[in-house]
Amino acid sequence: MALVAVGGYGRRELLPGSDLDVLLLHAGRPDISELADRIWYPIWDSGIRLDHAVRTPREGREVARADLRAALGLLHARHVAGDPGLTAELRLGVLADWRAAAGTRLAELQALHSAVESSPSCSSPTSRRRGEACATPARSMRSRPPGWPRGRGHASAPGGTSSSMPDTRCTR
Repeated sequence: MALVAVGGYGRRELLPGSDLDVLLLHAGRPDISELADRIWYPIWDSGIRLDHAVRTPREGREVARADLRAALGLLHARHVAGDPGLTAELRLGVLADWRAAAGTRLAELQALHSAVESSPSCSSPTSRRRGEACATPARSMRSRPPGWPRGRGHASAPGGTSSSMPDTRCTR
């Protein structure tokens, strides 16, 4: 069993009031629900907001393949406690899946970025004038995930495109 930080927590980008995004990984333990409750309840009781899931590494990869936002969160999965082998299995698998689908994922990411950028909070005259960052999924791609090749942009992966990720500032 392993406790894994994902999303902003995995990227070490927590702000005051942020929730903790965590994943409890296991290798098919039959008692995982009881163990999860013993972890989650004290966190909830302390008043900390918690976004959590319980999965096997295979299930985590399946979710990441089907859900772009989940994939973005898992690209920066960071081991917190427990079996580091389970965390490594998940991270390496998600990264391999991301690279294999780089062309498709880039198009999905650009579409999602455009949708969020056109949201009312991002397209206000004040945010455009200040060039403020929008809260977009592309933001999570600003830092290179562990194992991602260095190059001209985050999309520079074997078989992928070499263009850079979209800018996340409001520029209209």
